Amino acid sequence: MKYNRHYIGLTENGIAHNFVVFRPKKEFVRVSAKITEADAWVGRLEDADLVVMEGGRTRGTLIFRLKTGDVQKHHVLLKELFTAAYGVKEE
Repeated sequence: MKYNRHYIGLTENGIAHNFVVFRPKKEFVRVSAKITEADAWVGRLEDADLVVMEGGRTRGTLIFRLKTGDVQKHHVLLKELFTAAYGVKEE
């Protein structure tokens, strides 16, 4: 993990690899995942009662909120999403 002023990114072998970015807020963490087929993921996240932000889907990024307890409750879904995002090639 790499901590910056406004977000927490990921590194691989010391090189930034931000397929998922975390932006902590007071009440939640905003997660941005670079993903293809965002519309299919939106439905799955909304079915899990996670708040999906509208703006991210048009830029090839899926933005949603995680609150306390969501990671433990939806760890299988999140692992699947992050694995899919890891496979997306950066442009």
